[in-house]
This record gives sequence, C-alpha cells and structure tokens, in this order.
Amino acid sequence: MNLDLDPVGGRRHRARRWSVVAGTAIGLAGAAFVIRTLLRDREAVTDAVAHARPGLLALALLLGGFGMVSIGIAWHTAVRVLGGSIGLLPTLRAYFVGQLGKYVPGGVWAVMGRGEWVRSAGVPGAVAYSSVLLSMGSVYLAAVLLAATLVPVAGLFGSNGDARYGFVLLLLPLGFALLHPRLVHAMLRGLRRVTGRDLAVQVPRWGISSAVVLQQVPSWLLIGLATYSVAVAFGEAGSVVNIVAATAISWVVGFVVLPVPGGIGVRETAFVALATSLSPAIAATVAVAARLVFVVVDATGAAVATLVSRRGRTPGR
Repeated sequence: MNLDLDPVGGRRHRARRWSVVAGTAIGLAGAAFVIRTLLRDREAVTDAVAHARPGLLALALLLGGFGMVSIGIAWHTAVRVLGGSIGLLPTLRAYFVGQLGKYVPGGVWAVMGRGEWVRSAGVPGAVAYSSVLLSMGSVYLAAVLLAATLVPVAGLFGSNGDARYGFVLLLLPLGFALLHPRLVHAMLRGLRRVTGRDLAVQVPRWGISSAVVLQQVPSWLLIGLATYSVAVAFGEAGSVVNIVAATAISWVVGFVVLPVPGGIGVRETAFVALATSLSPAIAATVAVAARLVFVVVDATGAAVATLVSRRGRTPGR
C-alpha cells in the first residue's frame, strides 16, 4: 500500500514538475519562432553579414550579451528582495530560456516562461511572478530614464525626428509613481473586487523598486552601444547619443505593443523615425541587423545557460 505521508511535499513536487514542463514548452515554442524568423529573413541575414565589418558585429554581440546578462542579474536582485532564494546561474537560465517566450505571439509567454522556470527552482509562485513583473516594469522604466537623460543632446524630436514617440517619456513619472506600494495595493484591491480572487503579489518598498530600476540603466547603455556598433559596422556611425537614445525608446515602444511578438516591426519603425543621425536606408538596415543580433544573443544565452547549469548544479537550484 502506497501512503502519501507528505501531501504538501507531494503537491510541491508536482508543481515543480509542471513548472519545468510549462517553462520548457514555452522555451521550445520561442526557439521555434526564433528559427522561423531567421529562416524567413535569411536573405537579410546573408546580406547584412556580407556587407558588414564582422569585427564590429562581433562587438555588438558581446555588448548585447553583457546587456542582457545584466538584466538577468537585476532580475535575480528582484527575486531576492521579494524573499525568494535562488542562485544566480539558475536565475540566468530561467531568464534566457523564458525570454524566448517573447517571440511567441500573445505577449504573456515571456512572463509565464520566466515565472515557471524560477518556480521550478523552488521559488514560491507569488514571489516568482511578482519578480517577473517588477523586472519587466523596471527594465523598461530604466530605458525611459536613460532616454530622458539623453534627450537634451540626442536630437530625437527635432525637425527630422518623429515627435509622436515623445509619449514614451511620460511613462517615466507614471512608472515611478506606479511602483509606490500604496498605488500597487490600491490596484490589487480593485483587481480582487473584480475577479473575486485573492491575488498573491509581493510588493517591495518604493525605494527598493526604484533601486532595481537604477540598477538596469547601464544595461540599456550596453544595448544602445551594441546597436551603435552595428551602425558603425555598416559604415555610417552617426551620433552615439542619438542612436543609444533611439534604441532605448524604440524597445519601449515595441514592448508597449504587447500583441506583437518581441515588438517585431514596431521597434524597427520607431528606431528609423528616431535615429535621425543616420540616413533612413542605413537606419532601416541597422534596425533589422540589430534585431538579428539580439535574436542570436537570446538564443545563445538560453543554450549556454542551460548547458552550464546542467554541468554544475549550484546550491540555489
């Protein structure tokens, strides 16, 4: 006779097993969409590689990789400040594998992918999903903060720039306000009344959330410099300040349009409109090439983090 002497432990084991299955499925779906994107745009990929300076494209990959890793590290900080216990390497694996979910149509798969992977590492569900929401909100708020700092000298919204994208800067005060626990709790109360469910969400202090935002500003500087390296690779450097600021705002615009997988198309359109220091043709080429660079970064990060984590388990796993 098989007696379940630890029903709570059994439920936890089943929840972790489901989290692994769900996270893996989302990661595989994201990988499929990444491969489809590369195959669909193979002519653009081939043309970009053939006419670019490979050393600068390699530098773009390196800078982009460091930028994405630093975002993953900031997410690890978010998990820890919310009370979760997990090692850095499992967090990075969860970040990169879950990140592939952003290429799946729907807009929520990156959240689910990352949330389920850290749940599978033993982080409570409320902490896991709260940390993902804090990470995603704070990382794009950091992008707006960097862009707003550079706007006075970036020439984004001048006679050649597209002022319609200036709305993104309004997200800065709104975003920091929405991080305040009073507003978060008020929104949660409203959601509980509407849904009739007790939504378990961890809410950190405003100062802690703001610190997570500031931690990620250098990540956007690296991402912007990666895009600038792509521009130089195509022989038209332009203004580094303009390109870094245009990169940050275009990523935010792509994120806001949630139904579009990874902001594909939307992000590129915004970049071309804002990167006024580049000719339109070069700006479009840089936008597409930079997209491919970060697709490679995401896929490589997921593969490397998974391989390394399998070879050496950490105490946090």
